[in-house]
Amino acid sequence: MINVVPFRAGLPKKQKDYSSLIKTAKKDFSSAQNQYNRPDEAGLYIHNIVYNGRDYTGIVGLTHIQDYLSGRIIKHELTLAEKEQWQMDALKERAALIKPVLLTCPGDTGLDDFLAEYIERRPPDIEADLNNGTVHQFWSVRKGEYIGRVQSILSSFEQVYIADGHHRTEAFAKTYQQSNFDEGYSRFMTAYFSLDNLDIHAYHRVVTDPELFRDPYQSIIRLKSVFEIRPMLDHPSYSRLQMKGPGMFLYFNDQWMQLTWRADILTKHKGEIRLETDLLNEHVFKELFDCKDIRHDTRIKYIDSTRGLDYLKNKTLEEVSMAFVLPSLSRDDFKYLLDRRIILPPKSTLFKPRLKNGLLVQFVNQKS
Repeated sequence: MINVVPFRAGLPKKQKDYSSLIKTAKKDFSSAQNQYNRPDEAGLYIHNIVYNGRDYTGIVGLTHIQDYLSGRIIKHELTLAEKEQWQMDALKERAALIKPVLLTCPGDTGLDDFLAEYIERRPPDIEADLNNGTVHQFWSVRKGEYIGRVQSILSSFEQVYIADGHHRTEAFAKTYQQSNFDEGYSRFMTAYFSLDNLDIHAYHRVVTDPELFRDPYQSIIRLKSVFEIRPMLDHPSYSRLQMKGPGMFLYFNDQWMQLTWRADILTKHKGEIRLETDLLNEHVFKELFDCKDIRHDTRIKYIDSTRGLDYLKNKTLEEVSMAFVLPSLSRDDFKYLLDRRIILPPKSTLFKPRLKNGLLVQFVNQKS
């Protein structure tokens, strides 16, 4: 049973340039604090994102961190230790969460119908046009009957899943524990979006190692121990990036290639549920590149797939690097993994649209 409660959010004062506020809040939140108001009355907040011509709608409130520690909020990815520590440091420095953790639940919950009905009747309280085709809109929900309806819907969830914010959640949980369970750190800002209200993309991998990759021929020979490799005349099409394994694409030494796992590699995992990210970590990064700890290895960079292949190519050309282009999960694949409580490697999924820093703020270590 998930219990979500209202809170006195930090709401941005009307801005000419919300993009500037987002950048300032992320870089130096203390210098942006005078740009927020806190209402006298606590509430929940409907968040609608207009992105790529579609509306994506969810609800934001506070959830007890104990729901995460007890397993009712389920992570689907492992975290990176360096990013956990950065988030813990940022939380203490800001004394605030400047972006909600994005939670989702599969299936029809009735939440989407309620949110659509509510926002149809009234204009948003805040509308932040980011001038890039994306608009963020917020409605405050303060009437007891409406808050009760949302709480009733969410309390019917036996568990929910982190879509984005694994590091923020883990950092908040550790801060709560290290503070001797200070009540001020007991609840964290969470946005609930149904899975049908989100799109799933991939993170690609760029591995930089001038010493390991100094001989391109030997590098390809090394990869041939686990892949069948086919050179390509041009970059892969976006439609083919949606392919379901077993395979991926590689950009290396100014050449695109298609990689297909060798039959003997797949035979080792017959009957197992293993994603491309698992196989890549085990058979390439660990066995071929000697990445003993994926969570700490600074040679590996994770690239948002929606940035496009040209961006990925340019990042690879900046240094002696290999870029591995991974397929994205479908919603059905994601649900299948969730149902089986399968934990994925770090940066296996990328959910869009993204929530933004500084558009809704929770001042922490305060009671409301």
